[in-house]
Parts: sequence; structure tokens; C-alpha cells
Amino acid sequence: MSAPERPLLNALQAFVSGPGRSARWHTPGHKGSAPDGAEFLAWAYDVTEVGSLSPSGHGLDPIARSESLMASAFGADRTWYSVQGATLPVTAAMLAAFPLGAEIAVDRNAHRSVLAGLVLGGFRPRWIYPQLVGGAVALPAMPAGQAAAGQVLKGTAGLVLTHPTYDGLTASLAPWVDAAHAANVPVVVDEAHGAHFAGRAGYPRSALDYGADLVVHGVHKTEAALTQTGLLHRQGNRVGNAAVDWWWSMLATSSPSYLLLAALDRLQAERHQPGRTAEWEALSETMRELWGRWQTSGISVLQPWWESRGGVADPAKLTILGDGRAMAESLASGGTVEKVDAVSVTLILSPGQDTALLDDAIRPLARWSGFRPAIRPWPQLAAELPPREAVVRAARWVPWRDAPGRVAATALIPYPPGVPLAIPGEVLTPEVLDWVDEWQSGGAGWVQGVDGSEEGGLWVVDA
Repeated sequence: MSAPERPLLNALQAFVSGPGRSARWHTPGHKGSAPDGAEFLAWAYDVTEVGSLSPSGHGLDPIARSESLMASAFGADRTWYSVQGATLPVTAAMLAAFPLGAEIAVDRNAHRSVLAGLVLGGFRPRWIYPQLVGGAVALPAMPAGQAAAGQVLKGTAGLVLTHPTYDGLTASLAPWVDAAHAANVPVVVDEAHGAHFAGRAGYPRSALDYGADLVVHGVHKTEAALTQTGLLHRQGNRVGNAAVDWWWSMLATSSPSYLLLAALDRLQAERHQPGRTAEWEALSETMRELWGRWQTSGISVLQPWWESRGGVADPAKLTILGDGRAMAESLASGGTVEKVDAVSVTLILSPGQDTALLDDAIRPLARWSGFRPAIRPWPQLAAELPPREAVVRAARWVPWRDAPGRVAATALIPYPPGVPLAIPGEVLTPEVLDWVDEWQSGGAGWVQGVDGSEEGGLWVVDA
């Protein structure tokens, strides 16, 4: 009798033991090693809301106490634990912060979780379009100042920003936050990739430091926490706890994993220890030294290039510009990278990783790197319908060749980074479809919303 199939377990075992897996230059931040205090990672700890573990509703239970300690570590008024990654916090934050159906200003460089918030809330987005490097790498959305930001926000119910970009690039949020607060409207910031910023020298400022009202952290992306752990922080008085609690109860699972919650509790304890901060700051110093060394060798590194233009970059992110696919193949013998596209390859680093191994792996990339970044505008599609209306209307599948000129009924989302290229309600163009086709045929990743059949196609509004 043959053994039962275990395709996922087999794939995981092959991944962790196969050749070229010595370095994990990708999420999650623990990099495959259990950190101190991770003794809870046993099936015996996989329990549910029973007995003394149950939430009390009075802030006295273990979860509420741990959340309070996490809030103090970040300087927030209140923190919520998510076992649904950063997606739950982003969506709940939007629904709690803005009146349903309102027009809100939204950074177009937004994760698909923002689209979920737009659809569920019936919000009408006023897009803020950032620029791109090489047509694929997003730059931060930067207004000329508070007055310019105020004009963008005029008449809206608030603002949703992404900080940092997937590649760790940031610009000052002060013009945006100051303009929004001058108009007495809240600011929601998706800081999923910046949980490690707060309180650490050598890193960009956290959105919390700028005074943003609700800030989201996908802690597993860079910190030593299990995948699917996230945080929502609240500060100030523009959004109340009750509004967040309501939407949290509507969207969050009623059976949270206590293993994931325990991972967050372990992290909050770590955040109160100065030793971990010192490790992060040492990583910043080391990476900045390596940036200079690599650039001298003719390698184009995105992060120092951005800082030369007045921005601040996350030294735990490393993006090499050049032939992304060729560079990823070169790096494969040493480890696995986070993101590959036609013009770059991105790695995510954490304290304790072998930077000598990283240096040896990066130096050969000079062969495929070395070109100067070219800044381009973000391609803009005409909006025929608001996202929610496009989603709830009747839709039909059409072959790829018949899609141009039709209104998208679903989003086209390249993975990674999970930022929608086309939003439901927008008119599809030949250029966008060509980009999707090139992305998929080149093996850079997959695109959600595209039928993978031989003929190929997608869903459009049935008009």
C-alpha cells in the first residue's frame, strides 16, 4: 500500500533542506530560526478561548494585557493583535476611520488589503499617484509641501498612505499628516514593512512618530514573529477605540491561533529589551558600509540612490537594479530572494544573518547591474465605476484579446508585491495587458485576477 500524499509537507521539507537554501533573504523576519522565548511552538500550546485564556472584555485577560504592553513599546494609545496579517488591520482601520461611502485620498502604491477596504466601505478613492523607477519599483508619494498636500486632500474624509514602499523607501509624512489634521480628518498608514523602525537609530521614522492616527504593522515581514501576525496601533482622538473594536469584531476570526498570539507576546517582551535594538542598529551600520562597497564595484543599489535624493531608506531592504531575473538566478545558489521583477531583485534582511555570505553573493551581480535609475510616471487608468459598484455588478469572462476597452470586474495584482495594477471599475488598456503578459511569461511572479488557462482571459463588468 502506497504512502498517503502530503504535497505541502513534502514541498516544505524540500525547501528547507534543498540546495541553495542557506540564506533566507525574504520574509518572515525570523529567517527559519526559533528566537529566544519561542518554547511555545508546540502542539500543546495550540489552544482556544477557554478558561483563563478567554478575553474578558474588561482589559484584564492575558491577551489584553499583552496588547497593552505592546502599545507601550511603540508609544501608542492602544494596540490590537492580528492573526490575519496586516490585511485585517488595514481593512478595519479604513472602516473605523472614515464614513462609509466617503471619498478618501489613497496612495496608489497600496496593497490589495486597501482595495478590500475600498470595496467593503463603498469608498470612492481619489488616487495619489507616485512615480516609478524602471516602470516597476514604486517611489514614495511626495507632495511639494503641506499646502500642496492640503489641495490633494481638499473635500476628502481622510487619507490612506503606504510607508515604506515594498523596497523600504520613505519620504517625510509631515506634509500629509499636518494637512490632514489641519482639516481634522484622520490618517491611516500601512506600515506593514516598517515594524522594526520605531525607536531604532539608522532607520526611517515610523508613521507613529509623525502623528498618524492608525498605523498598521505586518510584524512577521521583518521581526522575529510567525507569519500571519500583525498589529494595529491607534493614537490621538480622531478615531475611537469603539469604532475599531466594532469592525475588528466583524472581520477578525472568532478562533484566533494562540500560537500566533504567543508569538506577538514574545515580540512585545523583546521590544522592551535594549539588546535587540542594538542588533538592529548594528545591521544598519553594516549595510550602509556594504552599499558603498557595492556601488564602487559598479552595482546599482536602490536604497543609497534614494537617500542621495533626500529620502530615507530602510537598510534591512536591499534592491539591486538591473536584469532582475538574471540576478535572481545568480543568487539562487546562496539563498532565496523576496521579490524579482524585470528591473530589480529585492532582499529582506534581519539581524544575525551572515553579511559576509551576502557580500560574496552580491558582488557577482555587477555583470547584470550598473544602469542608472529611470523615473517614470505611474500608468493611470480611467475609472468608469467606483470599486464597490464594479464588484457587485454582473460580470462575465472574456478572452484576453477582447479585454482592452472593457471595465475590470476584478483586480489585476502582481505577486509580489501585491499592489494592484488595475482596480475594479477601471478601463483596461492594451498597455496594461501587455505588461501583465510580459510579467507572467518572464517568470517574475504570478498575477491574481488572470485566468491561467491556455486561452487566457479575465472578468469584466457585463455592460
